[in-house]
Amino acid sequence: MSGTRVVVIMPVYNEARHLQRVLASISAQQFDLRRLFFVAVDGGSTDGSAQILREWLRCGEIEGRVVSNPRRKIPISLNAGLEYATSDDVIARLDAHTLYGPTYLADAVSALEQAPADVACVGGPQRPIPGARFSQLLVAALYTNPMGLGGAEFRFGNEVREVDHVYLGVWRPGILMRAGGFNEELEANEDGEMSARIRALGYRILRVPLTCAFIINRGVWGSIKQWHRYGYWRCKMLQSNPRDIRRRHLVTPIAAVTAVALACSPLRLLLLPLFGAYSLLVFRGRANGESTMVTLATMFYFPALQFAFAAGMLAALVTGRGNVRRPLSAARPAGID
Repeated sequence: MSGTRVVVIMPVYNEARHLQRVLASISAQQFDLRRLFFVAVDGGSTDGSAQILREWLRCGEIEGRVVSNPRRKIPISLNAGLEYATSDDVIARLDAHTLYGPTYLADAVSALEQAPADVACVGGPQRPIPGARFSQLLVAALYTNPMGLGGAEFRFGNEVREVDHVYLGVWRPGILMRAGGFNEELEANEDGEMSARIRALGYRILRVPLTCAFIINRGVWGSIKQWHRYGYWRCKMLQSNPRDIRRRHLVTPIAAVTAVALACSPLRLLLLPLFGAYSLLVFRGRANGESTMVTLATMFYFPALQFAFAAGMLAALVTGRGNVRRPLSAARPAGID
């Protein structure tokens, strides 16, 4: 894989506030920039994001293109980026509000080179950059407290480990094409669905030590609405990939339904000790240095977000399986049993 071109795909929509910092972290990569081809797919930004990207490409060492996706859906943007790649290229997905450590791409490509041939994708843990505002600190706690977004292995830890999914992702040459590209019927969780499809083909996914951290760009209410949407599309994805259902996917909707049932029954007072036990677990899972006020707020914020996620999943069940289909039929990879 030495010398292989790396095609970097970045969906963008109204990211001008952070984009200069993000692009600077890409320019600072300790990697042969001549091996990179950068594809930014703009969803019709109105804040000058596309212009910032074009100027950065014009003045820098990295070759690339800025292309348009007026439909904005991320899987469509990712597939538009794949149009600029061949089956001989490593594919790296980057996010437009994530800052990348100077060895991010070098470490990812090296991890793929050293991994067994059945490892199709590597990625690092998902970590936030805490902001200065109280609401940003509250949202950051979602990603650092196991009682926030659950115990998905790609969010915690830094050791090399086989996982179901990773944050962002860097793929071996030809893998995404063999899998059929991203599912354009999905409006969220397209990356999780892709990971499920890759593993169904007989490949593995590794979490490896990669240094990056995302900038929190939503407040408390925005994140609640976001996770309601994620819950809906996570359920749709799992309906099409039932082998990927895990206990953590069921805990939140079961807990939400149980809480509502208790609240409507004569046993509603049981909610008090249950909430006390939940709050204790939240306190025990808080990050080092987290303020007491933030922790106290998370005891109410986490359940609100989890109820929204559960409501999204239940809404998806009510509406049936829908048209969440695989974009193309994918052949089984040679040499994988």
